[in-house]
Amino acid sequence: MYCVIGKEDFVGNLSGVVNILMAKTTYPVLQNVLLETVDKNLIIKATDLDSYVEKRIEIQGKIKLGKVILPGKKLLDAVRELPTDKLTLSVKDNKVYIESEGSSSIFTSLDPSEYPEVPPVPKDTKIEFPQGMLEECFQATGFAVSREESRPAMCGVYLKITKSEIRMVATDGYRLAFVKKSGKFDGGLEAIVAPKVFNLFPEQENKITICADASRIGFIFANTTIISRLIEGPYPDYERIIPNKSTCQMTVKNDMFSGALRRAAVFAHPVGRLVALNLSSKLCSVFAETADLGQSTQEFEAKYKGDDLKIGFNVSYLIEILHAISSEEAMMEFVNPLAAGVIKPALKDEGTDRLYLLMPIRLE
Repeated sequence: MYCVIGKEDFVGNLSGVVNILMAKTTYPVLQNVLLETVDKNLIIKATDLDSYVEKRIEIQGKIKLGKVILPGKKLLDAVRELPTDKLTLSVKDNKVYIESEGSSSIFTSLDPSEYPEVPPVPKDTKIEFPQGMLEECFQATGFAVSREESRPAMCGVYLKITKSEIRMVATDGYRLAFVKKSGKFDGGLEAIVAPKVFNLFPEQENKITICADASRIGFIFANTTIISRLIEGPYPDYERIIPNKSTCQMTVKNDMFSGALRRAAVFAHPVGRLVALNLSSKLCSVFAETADLGQSTQEFEAKYKGDDLKIGFNVSYLIEILHAISSEEAMMEFVNPLAAGVIKPALKDEGTDRLYLLMPIRLE
């Protein structure tokens, strides 16, 4: 194996795959990346057995075919600080030499035959559309994915694509994030996808091709291929729990409300992070108290319609939702102090619907 490659190109692509590597595993090869020269390309592969990522870098000049396995994060650390623009990769007697002007590192390669085989790209479904649309949907929902492995379906994002729209949903049972974007697509898909997959997407790509079958999904870019095992469903019936009416409504400037919440959050109890919203047509405020610390009341300006209401929420969850809305004004709708609050942008974006649910915390 031999090739000369630009350091910036190599570091950028290597950085895009090491995030999938497992920090702790009984299978040491999963902490490594596979480097392989094929035709005029250097291919970098990584996997955690559930997901696979492959990067292809075009090589100019002399190249010798071969493959090696190297510890991914150690390799990245070794080349990231190299002072020169080019580096040389070569193999001799099971040793991998990484050299640049004034620098030489030698790694011992594992047996390449030990590396897990990458599954083929699924072929049942194929859909092409702009990558930015998918990333925007994930940024609006991915934070609400459950971390409880006892509920596998909720540990993924629900993705549904039809010929006229794309939907993405995430929930952990306490909050729900929903986004829908209108468009024209050349196929349909319904899947529960592991959120880590979206963090592997390359930057500055214009188009993405999604391929899927009953058990796997693939995301194909110009020089990157990602294949992941789908999470088994069914996904919770999220539409059933979205309230279709409200008795109270508040419209508030996002930055002002978020600021009041952050100030009150200093006094929220570490367990539960409870704050109480006191809402009326005359005055709106947020209150937090911890017995051994003290208390805080923060007033904020808002337009409020409905009966006076006092309702409690996890302040961290509420701030996170307001950040995901990313609009100048937010609207909150309520039914009663024990029903989920609906949070959404006050002004709807053309072709995009965003909606968030947050379960309240019972106040004493």
